[in-house]
Amino acid sequence: MQDKGEILMQKFLYWFPRRFKERLPYLDLWVIIPYLILSIFGIVMVYSASADFYIQNGISAKSYLLKQAVWVMVGIVIMMFFFLINKKGFRNKGILKIGALVMYAASFFLIFLVRIQMELLDGSILDLLGSNRLNI
Repeated sequence: MQDKGEILMQKFLYWFPRRFKERLPYLDLWVIIPYLILSIFGIVMVYSASADFYIQNGISAKSYLLKQAVWVMVGIVIMMFFFLINKKGFRNKGILKIGALVMYAASFFLIFLVRIQMELLDGSILDLLGSNRLNI
């Protein structure tokens, strides 16, 4: 017998290709192609700007490159999620109010989180995907 996780994955694997195929004609290549080019350019620029600093401090520069690439991939996944969802639900004023409230609360939470992080670390910045501590 299959557990709920396997069933959900099978439903997703059935739904995703169909939904993507339905929505593919609406994909705006004038937005996607510059986004991908700028993302790749950004990864290369961040790597080239920070490689010397990390090498001098004994940290692998490739790890920073991979972290940047992971965040670009997270952005692409989020973009695909919003591309594939049904946007008619966003016309409902109740949903818009709840979404605005969630975004407002999340903004304050993130500001609070940064403030606490700066207090705990005495003004240093802690890398979110690693334990590299840089004093600025």
